[in-house]
Amino acid sequence: MRARPTSLSVSSRFVSSLALVLAVGCGASETREPEAARAPRAAEDSTEEAQAPDEPAPEAAPAELAEPEPPAPPPEPPAPEPLAVVAGAQLGPIRIGMSQEELRALGLPESPATPRSLRFGPYRVWLDDEGVRRVEASMGDLERVRLGGTVFAVGDHIHAMRDAIGDCVWREGGGERYRCGDGALWVFTDHSLAPARYVIAVERP
Repeated sequence: MRARPTSLSVSSRFVSSLALVLAVGCGASETREPEAARAPRAAEDSTEEAQAPDEPAPEAAPAELAEPEPPAPPPEPPAPEPLAVVAGAQLGPIRIGMSQEELRALGLPESPATPRSLRFGPYRVWLDDEGVRRVEASMGDLERVRLGGTVFAVGDHIHAMRDAIGDCVWREGGGERYRCGDGALWVFTDHSLAPARYVIAVERP
């Protein structure tokens, strides 16, 4: 027959079980305690970080320098002085009656124009025994001329030039040809709509 447990052995087992429960509870408490202890330290660390002196803010990147204004364009060169035109006497630097040596003394480039004429710079010159008898040049080369008291530039119409000279007669020969001052001054062109091709000629009367 199995022996019946005595009350003493039951009590011993109860005490052992209680002791085991208490031991486990204490161990769990000890295990949780470090975690609880770490929380205040973490809070202290964050407080210290918050109380740390502010670090200097990074310097702002310098604003882009404004592009310098472009330099002002150079002033336009002054308009050339108008060349004097005197019927029967002068066209620019060339005068009726000048010798070939005087023409060369002007320093203008010389070249043959036709068998009967020479070119000095933009001027076409005819000579005879008495020197220059006729000189002519285009308005495109002269640019500005003074006829009497009026200055004309490339672009002015031939009719305005004719009217300013006065005493001009239309002559045949193609295009527009005006003989002025009894032949001492001519203004002509083969195309009135091309002012640079207008030609002024001065010759011995």
